[in-house]
Amino acid sequence: MIRKHRPWKKSTGPKTKEGKEKSSLNALKMSRQEKDNKQEMAQIRKILQSQLQFMEEYNEYKNMLKERRTCTKNELIKKQ
Repeated sequence: MIRKHRPWKKSTGPKTKEGKEKSSLNALKMSRQEKDNKQEMAQIRKILQSQLQFMEEYNEYKNMLKERRTCTKNELIKKQ
């Protein structure tokens, strides 16, 4: 719906001195947010990497247990 009347095409930016000063701070505000986002993403990345490592180790352990069970089943069949 907003795409029909396209208000961004008619926008000319701030006209008053106060408006211009306020809009000039937008870049600073965004750079602070970006910095916070980067730190947050780095923390999330660390958590995900540790979870991935745990899952890989868990799958290795599970496979090892499967192999042990298979060996014992084969040994039992051979004994009979």
